[in-house]
Amino acid sequence: MDGLPVGYHFHYSHRVLYSEVDPQEIVFNSRYLEFFDAAVTEYYRVLGFPPGEIVSVHHCDMVVIRAEVEFIAPARMDDLLHIHVRTAHFGSTSITKQFEIRRARDQVLLTRASIKYVNFDRATGKAALVPRVVREAIAQFEKGVPHPRNERAGERPGA
Repeated sequence: MDGLPVGYHFHYSHRVLYSEVDPQEIVFNSRYLEFFDAAVTEYYRVLGFPPGEIVSVHHCDMVVIRAEVEFIAPARMDDLLHIHVRTAHFGSTSITKQFEIRRARDQVLLTRASIKYVNFDRATGKAALVPRVVREAIAQFEKGVPHPRNERAGERPGA
């Protein structure tokens, strides 16, 4: 399979490190959530929202409220992984992302996940509306349309 899986416009690459595996050289299950977190951080960066700015400027502070992970095949030490990310659903205060992890050399599907995030207002301790600028950038990106913020970041969909 060449390129990105159908429906995905972004992936983040990660090489599995020694510290991420067990004695059988298989990735610890808990590490997958860290891989998803790194991938979603880079997804937002490609949209033009660096980690600090998305919170301080745009008041978009997403917290995980549900994570479902399906382990299909193991990732092993030194595998280069492609972690594909897409936005599957918007709620007024939430965003659901879907992930696929594939081994780069043969594109074998290793893991699927669905993670629901809620925008958190630190001042009130309650859910807050997802900011319009973030919602619009994601919607355009998921259609494969470059957003002006993407161009300022020097990135294109599918980076």
